[in-house]
Amino acid sequence: MAKKTYSGIIDRFEGDYAVILIGPEQEETLDIRRSLLPEEPEEGDIVSFSMSVKKNKTAKAKKEVSDMIEKLKKGSSK
Repeated sequence: MAKKTYSGIIDRFEGDYAVILIGPEQEETLDIRRSLLPEEPEEGDIVSFSMSVKKNKTAKAKKEVSDMIEKLKKGSSK
């Protein structure tokens, strides 16, 4: 499972959200709930985060949804 790590700078706060500038030229923005950030974030703080795709969890969730749909279909055909 590949994981990508990013760094950004908190540009500003808009209500409950922090606007984080990311990318090589800080040309992209990411809005994230302030409550998801660690301890007392401030404008100008540099943050880092990583992302990965969870293929196994995705497949499991899709199967669970598919099973529920089939169960509902069977229940409605009675």
